[in-house]
Amino acid sequence: MKTEGDSERYPITRLAVKRGCPVCAAVKHFQESLPKQLRAEEPTPLCNFHAWSLAKSAPAEVAASIFLGALRSKEWDTSPTSPSSCAACKKVHEEEITRLEEVTTELERPPIAEWLEQHAVFCLRHIHLLKKRVPAPLQEIIEKLRIENKAKLGAELEEFLRQSRHGDRTGGGVLGRAAEFLVAQRGILD
Repeated sequence: MKTEGDSERYPITRLAVKRGCPVCAAVKHFQESLPKQLRAEEPTPLCNFHAWSLAKSAPAEVAASIFLGALRSKEWDTSPTSPSSCAACKKVHEEEITRLEEVTTELERPPIAEWLEQHAVFCLRHIHLLKKRVPAPLQEIIEKLRIENKAKLGAELEEFLRQSRHGDRTGGGVLGRAAEFLVAQRGILD
């Protein structure tokens, strides 16, 4: 599987100003644009998620070519494709690593370092991966960020739970933020 050109790649600094994990946002954008850029050259193993994404979003002739190649492939006849062998999943994971490296580089610049201390939100997955890539002083800041994000989210969930017990479901967006914090944005990682 090849991609035709690179999709528009938002700078991580642009994604960092939004609420939520900027790495998740970058990976999600990449994954959403991936089916529209695929072209078939050889049988392409795809997991369930990416096969359906291809069927829904890729140009018809591209999807038909890739699926026809899969039907003709003996590999597809002998074993089902798992996320670990999916070509699209591998590309998404490569993008995730690239974006983490970009964040690591950007954290050396004062405006981003200030943003990290004052406003940053990352999911737990990317906090842990980021901490492994940065020097010790930044690891301490990232750990402090993790603790603060967790406490703030916990307080919001407690308030939502209290309200919902009285029939008020206002502020239910906190459930999505909790899911993202715990496991990353929906549908971007296996």
